[in-house]
Amino acid sequence: TTMPLVGPVRSSRDQFVQLVLPMNALFVHIGGSTYSTRMLNYYKYQDIDGMYLGTSAFYFDEERYKTKAQEHCWYTSGELVQRGIDTVGSLSTTGAVSPLFRFADKGAAVKLSGGAASALAFRFSDYGDAAFHYNADTGLYLKDIYGAAQVDAATGEQLAFKNVFVLFAGVGHKPEPQLTDFDLSSGSGYYFTGGSYAPVTWSKDGDQAPLKLYDAGGGELSVAAGKSYIAVVSSARADSLTVDGAALNAAPTAAPAA
Repeated sequence: TTMPLVGPVRSSRDQFVQLVLPMNALFVHIGGSTYSTRMLNYYKYQDIDGMYLGTSAFYFDEERYKTKAQEHCWYTSGELVQRGIDTVGSLSTTGAVSPLFRFADKGAAVKLSGGAASALAFRFSDYGDAAFHYNADTGLYLKDIYGAAQVDAATGEQLAFKNVFVLFAGVGHKPEPQLTDFDLSSGSGYYFTGGSYAPVTWSKDGDQAPLKLYDAGGGELSVAAGKSYIAVVSSARADSLTVDGAALNAAPTAAPAA
């Protein structure tokens, strides 16, 4: 299926690059931080960058520009990405994309042992809060942001996910103070699916290594097939996570499996 018009497409950060490097996927962005650009160059990773390709691979919404800043007005689609590939001329589109998780069979239920989770909420920052409410009829978690439903502007539908991951990591600042620094080496967190939750640990052994998730027994986590939302939250804000209105107090302390 051809990718529809999606966006706004924004600039890249090195934490995004670290997540995409193991996937063998085409990375689409418009510019990026010094750290992000340096990482893409170092690993010679293929990308579609709007800073160089402009309207040959992206669409600028002039109507939206009347009320929004320029960086919120750029979009792309499957057709435009293909034009970008053709323009660059040296990007490979062969080979399989590596899945981000170890997925269970499609349609198979993944049962979690931590308890019921019909609602969860957490804070990214003093002003950035997110919440999810489970819909038993669809088996999906519906997302709220800033106290209201977050909807797809193209369809009007509320964002919905089969899986929600809240992963705690060390979060600080890079030498350029406006840039956030994420320690993606290892950590703990929680996995939500099917109206229940369980504690997990995770690890990532280097920039090009895949993200690995482990259950409480240390085995690789089996993830329900479907759309997933991954929140990387500062460990300092672990106590902001609530499930069904009750705080979980702190991140689990178990170390990732070797």
